[in-house]
Parts: sequence; C-alpha cells; structure tokens
Amino acid sequence: MPAGKIMRSTYMFLLFWLPAFVWGQDFNGPDEVLRILEKSSVKYVIKMAPDPVAEPMLLGPENEVFTYSKAEDGQLTIATYDFDAVTAQLYNSAEDDYRVGNYAAARGKYIEMHELRADIGVIATFIGQTYDQEGNPTEAAKWYEEAIARDFHGYLAHWLLAEHLHNLKKYKEAAREIAIAWILNRNSPAVRAAAVTIFKADKRAFVDTEFEPNFRLTEAGEEIRIAFSEEWMLYALCKALWAYEPGYHRELGGGRSEFDMTQEKECLLNLAMTYSSLHKGKPGKHAAINLLVAAIQGKMVNEFIFMERWLRIEPIIVYTQPREAILALTDYVLEVRAPRK
Repeated sequence: MPAGKIMRSTYMFLLFWLPAFVWGQDFNGPDEVLRILEKSSVKYVIKMAPDPVAEPMLLGPENEVFTYSKAEDGQLTIATYDFDAVTAQLYNSAEDDYRVGNYAAARGKYIEMHELRADIGVIATFIGQTYDQEGNPTEAAKWYEEAIARDFHGYLAHWLLAEHLHNLKKYKEAAREIAIAWILNRNSPAVRAAAVTIFKADKRAFVDTEFEPNFRLTEAGEEIRIAFSEEWMLYALCKALWAYEPGYHRELGGGRSEFDMTQEKECLLNLAMTYSSLHKGKPGKHAAINLLVAAIQGKMVNEFIFMERWLRIEPIIVYTQPREAILALTDYVLEVRAPRK
C-alpha cells in the first residue's frame, strides 16, 4: 500500500501542532510530503520499527596537521604541505629530538624550518610546543598565535592555545578557541574531550550527543521500502522522495548528493516540525533532535547541517570554508551545542 494512505490516518493529528518555523524558501512541508507520496506512481512501502533500523554511520577520518586551506582562483581548496629534502630532514631530526625530550635542539631545527618555509603555519605550533614542554606557556602562546595568524585552519594551534587560556582561567576565550579547534577537526576524540572540559569550566551545558538519523531506504523489486523509528518518520519520507520520486529533486532545485543543502534543509525541517508536534512544542526525549530544533529557532540550520552532518562524514571539507564561515560555526557551537547554563 502506498505510504500516504497509511500515514494520513495515523499521523494527520500532528499537523495541528506545527510550530512557526521559518522556512526561508519553497520547501515542501509534512502535508505536501504525505500528499506526494500518496499520489506517487512509485510504490512506497513503509514500516515503523521500535528498534534501530539505520546502518551504522561511517565517519570520516581525523584531519591531519599538514593539511591546509589553499586559495586558488578565488576559491579555497584542500591541500597538503610538501617538504623538500632539506625541510624534510630538519623535520625528522627535530621530531627525534622532541621524542627524547631534547626540546631546545628540536626548537632550533623547527625555527630553521620556519625560516625556510614560512608558508607552513603549523611549524610555529611545533615551536610553541617545545616552550610548553619546558614550562614556558607564555612564550608558547605567542607561537600558537603566530601559527593561527599564518594558518587559521590549523586545528592544533587553536587547541593548544585553548589549553593555555584554560590554565590561565580565561574560560570564555578558551571556550571559543576549543570550539574552533573542534570544528577544524570534527572527529577527533581528543579535541572533543578537551572541549567538554573547557566548556564545563566556562559554565556551559555541552549537549553530549550525535545526530544520527534512524531510518533505512531499500529497493526490493519495484518497491521502495522505508523503515524508521517514530521520531524520524517525516525525515525518512522526505529522503525517500529525494532519492526515488521522479523529478522531485529537479523541481526543488537541488540534487541527490549527500551534501545537498536544499535536500537536507527540507528533510530536517520536516523532522523538526513533526517532532515538535509530537511533543506539543516542548522538548522531547531525543537530545539530538532537540539540538536541531534549537538550531532552527536560533536561525542556525545551515551551521547545524555543516557541523552535525557533513563534517562528521567528510571533516576535511572544513578547509574549503573561509574564516567567516568557521566563525559562524563557532557561534553555533557556543550558542546551541554548548550554551551557557
């Protein structure tokens, strides 16, 4: 049986409780999604399941310290620093010294590298680390700040500067720096753990959850099977339309890529509206969807998509974002992910 004929009889009451979300453009809301499914020539078969139905989410790897954001023809692209023979030899020797605790010797070689290759911002971070290891955090912080000035996308300098500010009990400044570091290396457990500690010191209530939609779409002959848990119903149905409904994505001016903003916005807004309807406008039991609702109410849905969806899948794409976008994501983290208590 087509999905709409089942869903309208069971869930029509939800539409009377829709909060006043601002859509911003012509998206299809819950009623229209159900109507399209009901009238579709595609045979959609739905199933609401109490148990998790989604495939395990595949996360992208952590970002590397030698990856950087390169300006090319007016666009930011992803690049990796290359060492010539001289700087490679200096680096390997400096790393050997650092590992055995000979920080002064390591620093001398890092400084020589820095003079030869001033374009590699992370070398300044390495110099700062040698001072940190010698118990001179003030001098270390100067080098971290220089590293950030040379390469704003270098997560390591932001992380270490955040730790320095935390030790000085400058918690507000530390929270901003660690938020930036987390954005720049979204899947790093170590950066996340540092963020949790610093947010707590700054009296912030970190929302310790991840947004992982619980639905599955499968093709079975001529049928499209849609399985989901209750909260994810409209998100799953919306995703089914984008994936399988003829012409649907073209009509809305989007695509079928996992990184299509129009598609993700429409499906997330449908999710938030029906979730809020289920709970009559009050926070529900699902922390990750509550996070989404807070982001929409704060007019930060774009930042939510980037931070909670795309950077988890491909954290390296953060290098394609200008400084202003990173700062907007930082505001999202501090206002939605880790708001003040």
